[in-house]
Amino acid sequence: MSDPLLVPIQLDAFVLNPAVCSKPNDNGARICPITQPNYAFLRFEDFVAESDVQPHADLHNATPASPNSRMTDLGTLPGTHRQNRHGVYVHWTLPRAYRARVSSTDSVSDEQRNEERLRRGLDVQAALNLPSRCERELSPTSFILHSDCHLTGGFGLYCWFDGPHADKSQVGNFVFTIGGYHQAFEVPVGCPHPPPLQISWSYGAAISITGKAHFAITPKACMGSCELHLTFKVGPIGAWFDATADFLMNYRPFYFTADMHVSVGVSYTVDAWVVQSTISAEIGVCLTLWGPLMADRVHVDFTSTLVTARLTQRLLLSWNFTN
Repeated sequence: MSDPLLVPIQLDAFVLNPAVCSKPNDNGARICPITQPNYAFLRFEDFVAESDVQPHADLHNATPASPNSRMTDLGTLPGTHRQNRHGVYVHWTLPRAYRARVSSTDSVSDEQRNEERLRRGLDVQAALNLPSRCERELSPTSFILHSDCHLTGGFGLYCWFDGPHADKSQVGNFVFTIGGYHQAFEVPVGCPHPPPLQISWSYGAAISITGKAHFAITPKACMGSCELHLTFKVGPIGAWFDATADFLMNYRPFYFTADMHVSVGVSYTVDAWVVQSTISAEIGVCLTLWGPLMADRVHVDFTSTLVTARLTQRLLLSWNFTN
């Protein structure tokens, strides 16, 4: 039988009942009433935008318990006590030494083990060549321009400094990325991998906008890209707009490549009893640049389609020239 293990804990208990709110001449703490957020303050129109959606707490209704919305259901006549909120609330906490530890098997490398310890805020067991790092992700509630335009993504910054046990070939190296890397870039081992920077916006029932972007820079390369997709649909009429652009630049040896694409399309759906036909047309332009011997390629694509008749007319224009 193993020896017993005694672990100290911090235990806090809080008693909540009507008597706590109804003490006469009590000048101590107050049980704050519930205040609901007013999300109308996020609107930009009609000058209703406010700095905070949470109104001030009405401490005049904190005591006695009958007008306190946290203790009494004010929607009933007479007000009834919220029995589901009465009781003793207990909170316990373990010491940090018992709630922040990392264990692993012998198959895990020292570098991976120490990276995990650093991620959890613990000291490393040996002085390895680990980078100074900063990684963050946007909150799920983040938005831009409008509360319905959701913004997600993250960034990472790693820097390698000199030290007694540092790998001299890595000293001075750094990686900064917002949303990731170019698809043709071979990401070195040990670099950050943040989620892509994306927006998603449904402006009413007719318009939908999505987008994605990334940017990264290292001592050897610089890269970035952006995508924008817009769709419009009202009844039988539809339209869309797509635009993408990306570039990758390498310093030594110096070379670069860039691609841009823009397309616009429209569609119309005819619903004649049991037959439904969709007529669509789209035109797109692609531009590709590369160097250092400056060259480019342009591709124009026009497509018109009648879905039910299976009639497709396609006109391709392309040319290549080198400067």
